[in-house]
Amino acid sequence: MLRAAFPEAHLTVCDLDHDAVDFCAAHFNAVPVYSHEDIRRVRLDQSFDLIWCGSLLTHLDREQWPDFLGFFSDHLSPDGLLVFTTHGRQPIQWMRESFLITG
Repeated sequence: MLRAAFPEAHLTVCDLDHDAVDFCAAHFNAVPVYSHEDIRRVRLDQSFDLIWCGSLLTHLDREQWPDFLGFFSDHLSPDGLLVFTTHGRQPIQWMRESFLITG
């Protein structure tokens, strides 16, 4: 969606999954960056106007959040925007009730 909406934008893609990064780099003309479980080991020499992070933080222990949020902050341009998603309230309620999703 980002490439379609901003065809001239410079995109960088980052993930632990090298195949996914390679796919996005090839199909969306993006710069590939391979992540690491310890975000402090990822090196980027640029800042971004937009950082979009889809549901990553939901899968991390809360102790890791400050490192990731700090990483994002360190790489945002002065007027940049960070957008990240999390599961929301319903999955939290399901976990509290020990509800299992099957299917």
